Amino acid sequence: AAHIATTNTCEDCHSTTAFSPTRRVDHTQVLGVCVSCHNTAVATGKPPGHIPSSDDCNACHTTAAWVPARP
Repeated sequence: AAHIATTNTCEDCHSTTAFSPTRRVDHTQVLGVCVSCHNTAVATGKPPGHIPSSDDCNACHTTAAWVPARP
């Protein structure tokens, strides 16, 4: 029930030998907003030096890479 919302199949992120940790996450197939996973509990959130912002991550970042951020 706590799994992230995605259109991927299990094999796209998990291996057949161990369900956890995930091999990779195809961010282009994730449904919902970034902070639903990147909340420091499920996945790494904003780093300590991040500029103060209440914007959603995708206002500056892409699903392909966090860096470089768009102004």
